[in-house]
Amino acid sequence: ELLCYTSNPQTASSYLRLSQPVLESSVANTQSAQQRIRNSARKAIFNRLHRSRSRTFVKNTEELLAKKDIAGAQIAVIKAVSAVDKAAGKGVFHKNKASRTKSRLMKAIAKAAAAKK
Repeated sequence: ELLCYTSNPQTASSYLRLSQPVLESSVANTQSAQQRIRNSARKAIFNRLHRSRSRTFVKNTEELLAKKDIAGAQIAVIKAVSAVDKAAGKGVFHKNKASRTKSRLMKAIAKAAAAKK
């Protein structure tokens, strides 16, 4: 099983495990192909980390909206938008997906705030 060290102190553990082990004796015959396998494994960990982080913030915002906690949702949406923007900037999400996600969150908050008045 491949272990990858991350220097990000925000992660709960400094080691992230891949769900699929990457073996050095894979079907790759050339050195460059083996490097590509290692690089894609490293990028998969990076992408999973940022995608999961973004989804968690979006989910938390949606849960607060479901509980009719508008003030909490307005604070949570700032974190969600920031996480989605960062993920899009790093290439984890497409910019249009990020924009669509942010738009839906903001629209839901505006609708909930209007209903509360």
